Amino acid sequence: MPLMLVVCTGNLCRSPMAEGLLKTHLAKAGLTQWRVESRGTGAVVGWPATAEAESAMAEFGLDISGHRARQLTGEDVEKAHLILCLTGQHLDYVFGLDPEAAEKTRMLTHWDRHAPDRDIADPYMQSYRVYLVCRDEILDSVWALVKHLSAQAGAASEAKSSLET
Repeated sequence: MPLMLVVCTGNLCRSPMAEGLLKTHLAKAGLTQWRVESRGTGAVVGWPATAEAESAMAEFGLDISGHRARQLTGEDVEKAHLILCLTGQHLDYVFGLDPEAAEKTRMLTHWDRHAPDRDIADPYMQSYRVYLVCRDEILDSVWALVKHLSAQAGAASEAKSSLET
């Protein structure tokens, strides 16, 4: 099962929200072959997602209360099939762990046609309203990515069907 990793700084806000949204929307799109996890470039290992991140996700009926922060390692980068970063600094961190990871590493916003490859700001220690804005930016990027992956899966399925007939 291919691994999709979402990377932010502390693995307390943005990447746990993105992980939850990706799991949900990939499943809704029938893209169940992906395993989604998140990591931080400076994680305080074992800490839960912030209460604000949990509340922002609960508004969508998603429970991330079981999340615990994990540090991104070179082994994670090696195992991942797709690495999604929340900022350019996270991209640099991934490339520092493995310069060969460029082909499988993108900004989460890469497929967003309105503002591709932009950073999604960290809401940590800010107001709940800032968390909601962050969550909604992540959601827009998740939808764009799921649409892209669905199109890829559809094209692959069509190609396979044409080979079988």
